[in-house]
Amino acid sequence: METKIYDLTKDDNLTEIFSDAASVINAGGTVVFPTETVYGLGANAYDDEAVKKIFKAKNRPSDNPLIVHISDLDMIDDLVTCISDDARKLMSKFFPGPLTLIMKKSSKVPNSVSNGLDTVGIRMPSDKEANGFIKACGVPIAAPSANISKRPSITNKKYLVEELSGKVDMILCSKNSSIGLESTVLDVSSDKVKLLRPGKISAEDIEKVIGKKVYGYNGEDALLPKSPGMKYEHYKPKTKVVVLNGNDKSIINYLNDIKADDAGFIGLDNITQKIGNKKIKLKSFGKDISDASRNLYYLLREMDSENLDIIYVQAMDSRGIGLAYMNRLLKAASGDIIHL
Repeated sequence: METKIYDLTKDDNLTEIFSDAASVINAGGTVVFPTETVYGLGANAYDDEAVKKIFKAKNRPSDNPLIVHISDLDMIDDLVTCISDDARKLMSKFFPGPLTLIMKKSSKVPNSVSNGLDTVGIRMPSDKEANGFIKACGVPIAAPSANISKRPSITNKKYLVEELSGKVDMILCSKNSSIGLESTVLDVSSDKVKLLRPGKISAEDIEKVIGKKVYGYNGEDALLPKSPGMKYEHYKPKTKVVVLNGNDKSIINYLNDIKADDAGFIGLDNITQKIGNKKIKLKSFGKDISDASRNLYYLLREMDSENLDIIYVQAMDSRGIGLAYMNRLLKAASGDIIHL
């Protein structure tokens, strides 16, 4: 397959580019596009055969449902059978943005999108290029993250062509994703609201809007997985990943004592700048948890290219977006964590 590639940071005529991308989508093709969370690999959500191409391109298990992306609230009416009061409040507050709402699906949504479930996830990206692309298509776009299944999601155009050229019809390269972690996923298909995947929008943010408790994933789950099923491989580089959980001093001391020269560490500036062990390959997230979340996938991929035996990564406080960061990091590490 020949992949057509556009760089939206260099091409001025976005209208023409989005029109070309829409032609691909409406002909049953696949397009990689930028969002504020991670890059997505999209197809017409109403086209069963097109959706199946997403799974083939990613080598993704077909039992994993997809999120449907919209550019306008009017698109929701054909996708779901009802919108709860909770959903309406949350859409009013957080759409467009990094929130996916699980609702009862309509008969128009193919089983390939929903994995045969009676629900579907709906999201409206806040990224202007993502919205422009979807609007030009005129149909909702089913899209998981644009990467080979189980690998770290892609937030930087550097890895798009390398990983997906020849597997998709078109790639829309752009700036780095501003958030860097996938959206919060919230089940609002019943009265009991459940957090299925943490993201930038926290359970506390949601509870303030709907005025009731959000059930599901919490901070204890992030730091200490309670069952093997919560430790499956995902977002994973080829190199072994180990999480270091401790205060700055304990992490610095641990790394300074390492004798091997085939280890790397990714952490915040206040730690990486104080490590004296020259054998450790160092990469810094930046100064805070927002930087760490935005750069996690990119730096896992960068460190993976160093041909090391092990990558140590700093654990973070599981509050706010820190919960999402720890969720992704522990999956990348298959739950392998050292408490210092």
